[in-house]
Amino acid sequence: MCEQAMRSDRAKALSASYRAMLRRHFDAIFIDVGTAPMTGVREKHIRANLTKADNKTDRLKAWRFWTKAAIEAGLIAPILPPLFAPLARPVTGTRPGQPTISRHTVTAGLSAPG
Repeated sequence: MCEQAMRSDRAKALSASYRAMLRRHFDAIFIDVGTAPMTGVREKHIRANLTKADNKTDRLKAWRFWTKAAIEAGLIAPILPPLFAPLARPVTGTRPGQPTISRHTVTAGLSAPG
């Protein structure tokens, strides 16, 4: 199914770097999952696989791409929406070197002449 997904018009419309990222994660998923039947894939399996990825966001993008292709091909039943929700990210504050902007600063900038 990964090969079919990568040959799709949707995949061809993606940039080469995005396709390469998908390919890397599809290969890693195949190593982890092997030849297990795709009809048995459930969200709990995908979430378990995400914990093994170095880049969980990119792995989730690969799973989303694969599941959409499999659903469109009629190979699996639609997976519940939580799979398509963004991963929770810890709140860490601002990035290093990023200025902190207060509501006062924004309001003052909006009312400034010019």
